[in-house]
Amino acid sequence: MTIINLEIFLVVMIVLLWLGPFLISLKSGRVHALHPQFITPVWIVYFVLNTMIQVWFSWMGGTEYGILRTTSAEMLYSRDYLIIPLIIVALSAPFYHFGVRVFNNAINKSGHEYLIFSKISRVIPKKSQLLFFFLALLASATVWVPNYLIPNEGYGTFWTYPLAMTSVILPIMLFNIKKMLGIISLMLAFIGASILHSKASFVYPLLPFIMYYTFLKFNIKSFKSWMALILGFLTIVYAFSIGGFGSDARRLLHRDYAFESFAALVNKSENKFFGNTEYLLTNQTNGPINSWTLNELEKGVPSILHPGKRYSINPSKAVTEMYLPEDYKVLPEAYFNRFILFSGYYDLGLIGALINALIFGMFYGWIWKKVKVKVHKVNLLWPVFLYMPIPAIASYFIAVGGITYGLINAFIPIAVVAILLFISKIKIIPTPIRKKFNAS
Repeated sequence: MTIINLEIFLVVMIVLLWLGPFLISLKSGRVHALHPQFITPVWIVYFVLNTMIQVWFSWMGGTEYGILRTTSAEMLYSRDYLIIPLIIVALSAPFYHFGVRVFNNAINKSGHEYLIFSKISRVIPKKSQLLFFFLALLASATVWVPNYLIPNEGYGTFWTYPLAMTSVILPIMLFNIKKMLGIISLMLAFIGASILHSKASFVYPLLPFIMYYTFLKFNIKSFKSWMALILGFLTIVYAFSIGGFGSDARRLLHRDYAFESFAALVNKSENKFFGNTEYLLTNQTNGPINSWTLNELEKGVPSILHPGKRYSINPSKAVTEMYLPEDYKVLPEAYFNRFILFSGYYDLGLIGALINALIFGMFYGWIWKKVKVKVHKVNLLWPVFLYMPIPAIASYFIAVGGITYGLINAFIPIAVVAILLFISKIKIIPTPIRKKFNAS
């Protein structure tokens, strides 16, 4: 078997293993876009294909459009450079799915879940709507201001940017309460995006609309559903073009380097199977970072609470210097995405990558179960919209290896909207569940 045939085989296996449960679920005619067995696997497959498309098709161009210089240089001497990383990604898929299944039924057995939400029409209690309208519109118009005024690089993990991303939840939440208010909130979000000059800020507020209505309304056999979905994706592509991608498909497809940086780690580190642990047990180190996972978590603590962290190695920059030498020569101040399995593999080798996949599967599965239970208990939809930053924002940032930053991007918008709900006298604090809700 030639290398390219082996690559194709492994990529097909990755698609089937990561997206297999979701693809099987399509037999129900529904697209469960909010289930954990969709939100992370689709990003994993996207990052792998990002790299492989450029390796296989010369029309994608050179380093200008995305493939790392280190990857390009290494593959000249070792054509099997991507084989082991592809195998590790494939092996991790069952562990992620098992983690999700600890708390939920498989996605292919959850086709009826949209009925739970479609039978509930009210987002928040009617008596709280007027105050919530005012607070939500006020927040939509102002949450981007700190990101514009404060030099957020000095705050460790860009704390002000996730604050601006509160605009991801509010438009769709208001739209489901009163459509005109949702449109106004969306317009305010776009105004903030134009001031911030952020292409992401144009796209992210649109994602919850597509994900939520695809989950709730989309029917595979309906022509109208397909037209609405295509229109939604075209709108996102247009939003990208506003952000500077133009109509160049190569720029749109190749803007993430997560899998390539993971491949560099696998090929360049000496800790092939047991990670950095084998060196730490002998009081040695296999790099400037003892534990990549702990360092990632440390960097998520605000500098005002942990001033000493600025003297520790920034894992975002370390990955370039340690594992991407060709890119470091040209861009010494740049950092690249690291892939969801990166920290686990660095710390514990292959076992760590599998544990990483398992833990994140359990994490997403637990949250989705809590959302369903809460919706059932309060007979309102607001828990769904507090969940929305996870599939719409956090799943991407976590999938590219930013563990803490991914969580921050979910926690801050959720916290802001939770405060708005609380001020509007909506009870959001968990209470003991008297009636057991079937998580399926």
